[in-house]
Amino acid sequence: DPGYPAERIGFMLADARPAVVLATAATAGDLPVLAGVPVLEVDAPGTAAELAGLDGADLGDGDRRGPLRPGHPAYVIYTSGSTGTPKGVVVSQGGLVNYVVAAAGDYPGGAAGSLLHSPVAFDLTVTALFVPLVSGGCVCVAGLGEDPAAGGRVGLVKVTPAHLELLAGLGGWLPAGDLVVGGEALAGEALRGVREDAPAVRVVNEYGPTEATVGCVSYRVPDGQLAAGAVPAGTPMANTRVFVLDGFLQPVPVGVAG
Repeated sequence: DPGYPAERIGFMLADARPAVVLATAATAGDLPVLAGVPVLEVDAPGTAAELAGLDGADLGDGDRRGPLRPGHPAYVIYTSGSTGTPKGVVVSQGGLVNYVVAAAGDYPGGAAGSLLHSPVAFDLTVTALFVPLVSGGCVCVAGLGEDPAAGGRVGLVKVTPAHLELLAGLGGWLPAGDLVVGGEALAGEALRGVREDAPAVRVVNEYGPTEATVGCVSYRVPDGQLAAGAVPAGTPMANTRVFVLDGFLQPVPVGVAG
């Protein structure tokens, strides 16, 4: 995300040690200069002219054209760094496919389209970007609070609890199908405005660390007004196991807090 602080961008580039950085004329000047890492402006006239004269064979494109396997990387994404230094996480093709297939089954509103409102450098967007594309839906790129689709609402929106607080009273952005809330702990009080503005929306509390590919547990919030307090994190999503451990990292019995 070119809007990140320069220190964060510099850290990620130094940590990832990329072979080349792709930029545009508008963003290249904001990137830190790293020794040995060239910056290629993809919209520069010279770049466009050179690419026009090449084909896949000239580009050494064998890896991209080869068969994918579950262990191959799908993307690298950096955590928020809320516990200290951000960590780069390699998400596998198998992990991404498993999450997207599970989410497509759990969030049928994706077939009616989604709202993509945050940069793809934030893995919250994986749900809004890929679930509709495997479900026959479209992706609408717009900001929260804007009218996402002229004449009707999209079927899937994913937000954080902080978004709910910021947009209280602005019901036009709410989906017609599934509202997925993730990224941090969710309290019942934060959902009161949602229930008032869109009583029929299906609300899901989803949780998962980046290393587990976006989400690994989810909880469908019952229809109607919610009691105050923490909303449960839920049960494991498809092909996922969750372990509740004690202070010694040993499994606790069923019903015991860990």
